[in-house]
Amino acid sequence: MSFLANKELEKLLKKCISDNEFTENRLQNASYELTLGDEVYTNSDSSKTILCAKKPQFEVKPGQFAILMTKEEIEIPSKYIGFISLKFGFKFRGLVNVSGFHVDPGFKGKLKFSVYNAGSNSIILDRGQPYFVLWISELTSQLADDENYNGSHQGQNSISSHDIMKIKGEIASPNNLLSQIKEIKSSLKIYWWLLGIILVTCIGVCSRFYWQKSQYEKGYIDGYNKVEIENEVNKKVEMILNKKIDSLVGAKYKEIKQKKDSIE
Repeated sequence: MSFLANKELEKLLKKCISDNEFTENRLQNASYELTLGDEVYTNSDSSKTILCAKKPQFEVKPGQFAILMTKEEIEIPSKYIGFISLKFGFKFRGLVNVSGFHVDPGFKGKLKFSVYNAGSNSIILDRGQPYFVLWISELTSQLADDENYNGSHQGQNSISSHDIMKIKGEIASPNNLLSQIKEIKSSLKIYWWLLGIILVTCIGVCSRFYWQKSQYEKGYIDGYNKVEIENEVNKKVEMILNKKIDSLVGAKYKEIKQKKDSIE
């Protein structure tokens, strides 16, 4: 098996590309550049997008899957096999081909590319621009008719509803997860600020309450001791005075009684 050089490739593709769409300046380095057609789709859309003169551009956002279709319809003879890829400039930006990398012998139709944007920026694609590369290799012998490709993609010329259902919906991509993590971090920052304010407020209120309570108790204890001491002192003084008075009165009464008894 060997790959066709420019001259052999040109001769073959002039027969294999429909409607005389072969363009000589897209033939280089033993490969041929295919262009983006009119139908595209991303997994976040509800339906496929039709590109036209008024809307020639298409965006693949970071973390999105997309289905791209070539403008050219090609036919691979049973003696050959094709190999396909994205141009390096777009792979360098993060656009990755996640579909098949070869075209079976006997295939006829437009080529579909399932791609994923693994980069950090959106990739803008233009209708009719060359984004795909095709190489063709010759087999050591020609396949029989019943050995040629006759699968579900034979004769395809549009993005089907079955294609859309395969990739439709949100994907848990690294970019989506990173965005969600950033949103959670941002929310947590707000919550931490609120929690900090609440904690500081609670600490301040509790500190003030404890200080007021301690002052109240101190004042209450001090006041209670002062009154208690004054009451006890007054009681003692009164008791001493009463005893003194009683003793003086008793002694005077005893003296008067003795004098009275002596006179008698």
